[in-house]
Amino acid sequence: MGAPKKQLFPLLLILSLSVLFIYTSYTHSSLSTTTKYPQITLPFTTTPTPTTPNFTLIIKVLTFNRLSSLTRCLHSLSSANYLSDTVHLHIYIDHIPINNLNDTQIEIIDFVDGFDWNFGNKFVHYRTGNVGLQAQWLEAWWPSNDHEFAFVVEDDLEVSPLFYKFLKALIVSYYFNQDNFSPFVYGASLQRPRFVPGKHGNKINLDADTRLFLYQLVGTWGQLLFPKPWKEFRLWYDKNKAMGTKPIIDGMVTTGWYKKLGEKIWTPWFIKFIHSRGYYNFYTNYQHERALSVSHRDAGVNYGKTADRFFENTGTYRSVKYHNHDERFLKESLVKAYMVRKCLDLGYNSFIVDANILFIDDYLVFPSQDPAHDFVASKSLDLLFVRNSPSAKKIWTDDFLNMAVQKSKFVPTVMKLLEQSSAKMGWFDEISLGINIYTTPANQSSLADGKKIVYWSSDMGLDLIQNRLNHLNLWAVDGDLSCKAVVCHQS
Repeated sequence: MGAPKKQLFPLLLILSLSVLFIYTSYTHSSLSTTTKYPQITLPFTTTPTPTTPNFTLIIKVLTFNRLSSLTRCLHSLSSANYLSDTVHLHIYIDHIPINNLNDTQIEIIDFVDGFDWNFGNKFVHYRTGNVGLQAQWLEAWWPSNDHEFAFVVEDDLEVSPLFYKFLKALIVSYYFNQDNFSPFVYGASLQRPRFVPGKHGNKINLDADTRLFLYQLVGTWGQLLFPKPWKEFRLWYDKNKAMGTKPIIDGMVTTGWYKKLGEKIWTPWFIKFIHSRGYYNFYTNYQHERALSVSHRDAGVNYGKTADRFFENTGTYRSVKYHNHDERFLKESLVKAYMVRKCLDLGYNSFIVDANILFIDDYLVFPSQDPAHDFVASKSLDLLFVRNSPSAKKIWTDDFLNMAVQKSKFVPTVMKLLEQSSAKMGWFDEISLGINIYTTPANQSSLADGKKIVYWSSDMGLDLIQNRLNHLNLWAVDGDLSCKAVVCHQS
């Protein structure tokens, strides 16, 4: 068989951390009434420092008619270590339907009124009517600023004394630290995920050393919410609700929940939203199926009867080891470098695209038309075309590959190495070949002649991107930007 024809082999490198997750199922054990927590040293600073950012955390407790559950929940919250920080407590009491009024409502109110909270302000919202769990979640919080966070707790939850230490460290390390911050992360769950929530979904397999990872679905058993994504969701919800949109994703278990419970639950709406935005949630992966929160799943709105309960799982915890941010660049660079090498071995051209770009028509074949250059790169966009040629193979050796895999972005690193090696290089002219939709007039409705690409900055908001592409007649995505179905294959 002859050598493959020389042709373009565009590389679509989608680095996805995980898929959706279902309400978790824990290893059950008997209830322990006295659990002693060992002293645990977490690998991050827990004492205030001059560089520690100022932020506000508000605990939002949602309750209805379960006095014993609420009592257990609030006592676990008051037993946590808040590091001398100010943490506010807001309690939302849903009203029992008028035809079912009983002494429980008064007992809950009396208990909440007499409950001492010594870490900040206590606020109680007693509703005038029964609104259900969906409204309890959706109306519990509207951030007053970008430094305010909410930790939402349903009343059958019990938290570890260490939960605030963990959440504070995560906020400082992954929200305020710009080296680690991502606008595509909406919060963190203390819940322990186990399964992919699609038909035939399998158990999630994680590396034994992984303690913190990203996963898409919201976790209702102790969910930390970041302010900007929550505001975005609330506005998205209002818009789609008014349009008559239904939060249906075929193949998802949550779709069955919605068809059964309807607007009693809010999570299918959030699932639809995070699919449309590509947002992720932090989760922990402690050994021996431990977690920082436990849901006792007491009988209530979503559970017809009390499930088997357990408590010992929260008794001990492993230290959280945050992965070095540089590891992401190393792994991505390694994949890209080896993919280029493999393409050269097989006789293909390759095109590394690590930028926000839309290619118009057949522009991907354009770089291959000029044989004078083995490498064509962009000075402002992360684009790199590698021609399959003997001279390119001589440059892309094992030594070059090792130098290309650095703790930095791949394309700029490779460009510097190629310039040092006197490679036959050409350059993309983004200004003449493309349009930056961030800098173009908002009402521009057509591409100029000769324009082959449309690109934009990673700082540009999704709504603005959609608006500009709509004007250019380049928007061809569903109205809610979300997946229509999820397919899980049996292993």
